[in-house]
Amino acid sequence: IFDKIVEHLCAAVTEDVKRAQTAAMIAKEGLAAPSREDDYLRLLRSLLDHGHRLRIGTLDSFILGVVRAFPLELGVPPETQPMDNDGGEAAAARLSILTRLFDPRSSREESRQEAFLSDFRMSQHGRETKKLLSVLDQLVKDYHVFYRTHGAQTWHWGDPDRIWPRADRWWEPDPDDAPPPDTVAESLRTVFGETGRPGQLGESLSTFTIALLSHAIDKPWPQRNDKASRLILENVKNHRPPTLSYYRQEYVLPQTLWNGVRVALRHAINVEIGRALTQTQGLRTVLGRYDEHYAAAQTHDGHFTFEDLSRLLGSGGPSPSRVPDAENRLYIDYRLDGRLDHWLMDEFQDTSDTQWETLANLVDEVIQDDARSFFFVGDIKQSIYGWRGGNYRLFNNIREKYQSCGARAIVSESIQTCHRSLPAIIDAVNQTFDHLESWTPSLGGQAGLRPEAVEAFARAWTRHESARTHEGTGFVSLLEYDPKKTGAEESAEADDNGEDGTEYPAQFEAVAAILKQVEPIQRGLTAAVLVRSNQAGRACVDALRRLLPDVPCVHEGKGGITDNPVVTLLLALVQYAAHPGDTVALRHLQMSPLGGTCSEIGYGALPALLLQAFQARGFAATLREWGGGLGRLDPFSQRRLSEFLAGAESFDALGVCDPDRFADHVNAYQTRANAAAGSVRVMTVHQAKGLGFDLVVIPFATRPASFEKPKIPRLLAGGDWVFNPPCQQALEAADGAPLQACDAARADANFAQLCVLYVAMTRAQRAMALIVPKKAKDPKSVSEADLLRERLRPDTAPGVGPGGFTQLYARGDPDWFWRHQAPAANAQENPAAPFRIGFTAEITTREPSKEHVDGQPFPAQWLFNAEAGDVRAFGSAIHRLFQKIEWFEDTDMERLIAEWRQESAESATLLADVERQFRACLKKGEVQNALSRPALAGAGAVDVWREVPFNLLVKTGGQKQLMSGRFDRLVVVWDAAGHPVRATITDFKSNRIATDPQVQEAARGYAGQMLDYARAAAQLLGLSPEHVTATLLFTRLGRLYAFSACAGPGVLHGGVGRGGV
Repeated sequence: IFDKIVEHLCAAVTEDVKRAQTAAMIAKEGLAAPSREDDYLRLLRSLLDHGHRLRIGTLDSFILGVVRAFPLELGVPPETQPMDNDGGEAAAARLSILTRLFDPRSSREESRQEAFLSDFRMSQHGRETKKLLSVLDQLVKDYHVFYRTHGAQTWHWGDPDRIWPRADRWWEPDPDDAPPPDTVAESLRTVFGETGRPGQLGESLSTFTIALLSHAIDKPWPQRNDKASRLILENVKNHRPPTLSYYRQEYVLPQTLWNGVRVALRHAINVEIGRALTQTQGLRTVLGRYDEHYAAAQTHDGHFTFEDLSRLLGSGGPSPSRVPDAENRLYIDYRLDGRLDHWLMDEFQDTSDTQWETLANLVDEVIQDDARSFFFVGDIKQSIYGWRGGNYRLFNNIREKYQSCGARAIVSESIQTCHRSLPAIIDAVNQTFDHLESWTPSLGGQAGLRPEAVEAFARAWTRHESARTHEGTGFVSLLEYDPKKTGAEESAEADDNGEDGTEYPAQFEAVAAILKQVEPIQRGLTAAVLVRSNQAGRACVDALRRLLPDVPCVHEGKGGITDNPVVTLLLALVQYAAHPGDTVALRHLQMSPLGGTCSEIGYGALPALLLQAFQARGFAATLREWGGGLGRLDPFSQRRLSEFLAGAESFDALGVCDPDRFADHVNAYQTRANAAAGSVRVMTVHQAKGLGFDLVVIPFATRPASFEKPKIPRLLAGGDWVFNPPCQQALEAADGAPLQACDAARADANFAQLCVLYVAMTRAQRAMALIVPKKAKDPKSVSEADLLRERLRPDTAPGVGPGGFTQLYARGDPDWFWRHQAPAANAQENPAAPFRIGFTAEITTREPSKEHVDGQPFPAQWLFNAEAGDVRAFGSAIHRLFQKIEWFEDTDMERLIAEWRQESAESATLLADVERQFRACLKKGEVQNALSRPALAGAGAVDVWREVPFNLLVKTGGQKQLMSGRFDRLVVVWDAAGHPVRATITDFKSNRIATDPQVQEAARGYAGQMLDYARAAAQLLGLSPEHVTATLLFTRLGRLYAFSACAGPGVLHGGVGRGGV
């Protein structure tokens, strides 16, 4: 943001066209736009001069800054380095807590371990697993953040009375219920006939009923997707038998058989619901126990994620709190409130409730102050971080909250014009999303988007317009690939190197065909391939590197580092050190380049040697030495080794020396690859948010998440309950609040699917290619690919696109890329002019206040003199007193001294001496005149600057020096036009002097400093030297001594003041 503002101002200073564009941009906002070059230069200068007052960064970085500003109040280390919520360090910390929990050496934890395991078994009620640690790790990863929001006692986990009223739990058995007759299954088999379609229907119902009657907690739900079973499940709450439609014939069950089927259904649903309730209760206990260990680990290790820091600052944080009415409230809000006047927040649609809680009190204060402002920007259609807690509803909730504030109510503005994309891209976006509520999928409305999701998106949607209509049309194409086709030209024979022909997903072949046709890198165009997951990104890069070996492409996603033999070898070394009996690690070392070194040391002595080195030097230093013995490595291996050592350094920072925990840390450690210039960038849609590329290719997977059954959070929450639901068929049959919560979650997921598609389609600047799978002959679901296929319907028949793929839709100029021709191979480049390199001597820094008579520095022993310490403390204290005086005649001295005493940390004796000298000094008339507002001859103004630092580049003896200092008091008189007329510097000196000769001698010692200060003020204010006066105020005697800036070097023009300066 800051760079863009500076870029606009710089362009306005240097280019007439850019200046006109910037002026139009400013005028469009209803502001008076500057027209002259000098005006923009002054704006740029003002921005840079006040840059230190800006706080530009992410919301996470702001929260981190607040935590670091108040570490003692919040109980965190002063230099907290938070972990990424989803990063490798957080994963390693999670594994460390779980490993510590089950450490067999912790005998005192035995009872807690047993209790934890018992709760874990309860959370897995009906399921058995051999992978305890991995299941626990996934469980904590998925649900711990949810628990921290819903873990209070006011939330009821797995409580049936809170989830369903007793009357709605129709599946629970009644004492009066009679068991179904043993012959019910056999009767169902023959009730409609024994042959043909009726016999098939009866057999299906009989099999389903037997499975329902035998259902138990250790068995999976008897899933049935045939039409008859679905009809039975849909009518299970009805006492009267349903009419079954089967192959265009209708069948009605006898009432007695329907009663038996209902008993079987109620039994199975009761088992399924009971199992889900028990699992929910156990899950809460497991998460609660883990949270206790997590809090203890935070206290012990001092490691926090960004989520943790947000909760610390939120109203739900631990004691002491920020809750307004709490007795132990921390007044961090007020201390921050005094420092920040204007708030501007971007990407607000992705703000979470926890993050907003850290800001809500501060924003409340801003809204009530006319001199301050709160400005927030967001696009609800780009809300793609709901899975990470982002709440797009906050945007409108906050606007509505302050609607009753009268003139301070938040004013809304919207922008429909897109400055990124050319018209063809905007047309495709409009055609896809405009009037989305009118779209009914070919499979029927029940398979499409939920109305709540469409309505939420429609409220945020407005038809777009391109601001780049004069730059060309751009191009959009919708290509179709055959998902059955898995390879380019499949061959049954092996290729030349003896390996089988490699096969690639068909959608990535289409991506390669587009890149081959456009040649974006050769033409100097930026290109990106947007996928839905890091796994898909890695697969795409692997395919492109094989299909287009000459095209550089990079996957910009997170990934582990254990995909290289160098890393696995060093991990084997650590594993062998911790577990000498591990023969796999031993054989790994013996067959590696380190085998010779290990043999020389001796495999028997190696573990002890390594463990001692880890303890004494840390893992990073030790393994760096071993890694150096691997010889010359290829670039990829060298990069992985560097990343491995970086991970080892981050582990050493934890202060732990445990090889097993180190191995866990490295296995979980993740890095992100960054694209170099001139490469195709493969990334997820989430990573591409906020970016733009000349060419964007969006491949859609063969089996994406459908609109009907999108991925939703596993745990459902209602008003005050939490439920881990059973399978979908049982949940739908049970009905009630959980099903409503599930439908609401699916509506949110549909909304997120629309947002992700919108973000992906709006990243393109010049061209976009959408690659969808061919429609199945008998489709069962509807996804984004179907939405595009049915919304982007062209007027012409499908054509042939790049690589022979079917082109369903095309808009714009298909030859757009020819406008960006690659440079001719034989073109001669103009030789560059010789580059002259000059060497400039280093600019030295000089501080006049630290120099003594004739430019000689103060002697070093002065710093170690005991008396010097008292003198410096005295001088600092009396400087702070004089600094508080703006104008003598307007100052309440008693109040000023009281405030000064309250803020000072020096001893009471020293403060008393300072106050005594201060009062005596102010009794002198010349001192009062020097600190009073000067009389003005005519119209004009006067300013006083106190304790103002300055830096000035000066030439001394032909050499450049950076002169640094601080004006104790600088009074500037301005004329009616706002130009400086004269200036007076007053520098306070608390030297221990008692006579006039001592004053003269001390003044000569400060002559160099004062002349430098006077010249600095003259140059900074643009005054001639004769209009600047520099004055020494000796506080002990209350005497003034004046200098003139026009005096030559070593010449002193001045004298002891008598009645004024």
